[in-house]
Amino acid sequence: MTKILVAPTVLRMLRGWGGELNRAHPLPGLRLITVQGEPLDSETFTWTLENIGGGVPVVNAYGQTETGSTWSYPIHGVDALKAGSAGLPAPGH
Repeated sequence: MTKILVAPTVLRMLRGWGGELNRAHPLPGLRLITVQGEPLDSETFTWTLENIGGGVPVVNAYGQTETGSTWSYPIHGVDALKAGSAGLPAPGH
């Protein structure tokens, strides 16, 4: 597994359990975390960068989590990745 798509609720839940759980179950090879459905708060964004995957980029996209439909997102490597920022509308989605 190199990429995961989750709702912000999942990351808030993992944060609430603490870093020990994440250290006990590392995700080797993880290269990208996409969070979809709602803005990701800055505390959870920072915690995710520091505790899951050792600094793996976190892309905060907007759209329906249930269908994986993305309406806007920052492009990793082009746009700055920051908490609560979904970038520009994604044509064709």
